[in-house]
Amino acid sequence: MKFDPQDDAFLINKERVLQTNSKLFGQALDPLQLNNIKLQTDKKAVTIYGTEFNKKQAYVAYVPIKNTRWMLVTIICSKPYEKIPSFFTKEVALISILSIVITFIVITKSISTLINRIQKADHEREIAIANAEHADKLASIGRLAAGVAHEINNPLAIINEKAGLMKDLIEYNDLSQNKDKFLQLVSSIQDSVARCRTITHRLLSFSKRIDTVREDFDINEAIKEVIGFIEKEIQIKGINMIYDLQENLPKITSNKGQLQQVLLNIINNAVDAVEQGGRIEIKTQQIDTNHIAISIKDNGHGIPKDKLKHIFEPFYTTKKKGTGLGLYISYGIIKKLGGDIHVESEVGKGTIFTIKIPINPELEEIK
Repeated sequence: MKFDPQDDAFLINKERVLQTNSKLFGQALDPLQLNNIKLQTDKKAVTIYGTEFNKKQAYVAYVPIKNTRWMLVTIICSKPYEKIPSFFTKEVALISILSIVITFIVITKSISTLINRIQKADHEREIAIANAEHADKLASIGRLAAGVAHEINNPLAIINEKAGLMKDLIEYNDLSQNKDKFLQLVSSIQDSVARCRTITHRLLSFSKRIDTVREDFDINEAIKEVIGFIEKEIQIKGINMIYDLQENLPKITSNKGQLQQVLLNIINNAVDAVEQGGRIEIKTQQIDTNHIAISIKDNGHGIPKDKLKHIFEPFYTTKKKGTGLGLYISYGIIKKLGGDIHVESEVGKGTIFTIKIPINPELEEIK
């Protein structure tokens, strides 16, 4: 059979008695002394398995010979690779365990570092957005300067006129005879001072960096205050303002300053969009038990469909002069207040912004 000296083949009977001579296990008719090799004499098919023989890896194959009581057994020791020493097996197991532990530590550390970086990036992003909101508010205030100056100039002119008349009364007339006239002039000056105080306080309140401070207020009054800021610009451009403000709306609990910032931004955009003598419609209505809708519609040039889907993205603007942050910041503010903002536009017909704001944000959170 041309076997290697380390290999062997022989016949045995069902009683495990050698029927031929074996190089490794004895002569014919000797009992087979092979305790570590299992042979199942009742098997009818070829059986092959690996085992250890003389401290070497070996393969054992056996098969019964048909119509006889004999079985052919072959043991191959020359071909299989040497078995890995047990001490090396232990080292491999130890290295594997250490590798798993080290890998776990590295992954945990990497995840922790990544989470810290994400948290830091989110914090820096929140700061950047807050600064951008404040910068946008200051930019809006800069635009309001002309209108506010005009509003303050009128009561100042009244104060100057009444003060001059009071001076004349003191110098050329008997004050006791013109007491009632004098008191009327003083009252008019006081009213003008109060008007100036209201304007300046409103402007200062709007310019403050406002955190999430909720208060109860009338949304219609908040809209009128915003219109008061840009009334002069509206008059200069001859814009026809149409108001459809639902009466007896419930007061909402929200951040008045931030909501007014959004309204001012959108109304300013409408003023820029319309031509001389254009039209802007502002409507408020309660749409369900916990929501009020504010719509601002203009008949300006409109926004193309391919640009409409990008208008709430940062640094995207359809204006020649614009930062592209106004609507992005407005969108973020409305979402932060628990509301939603939607825009529809058609080129040549105009644009309508719809703001949906909760009356009570706590009820919104419960839902």
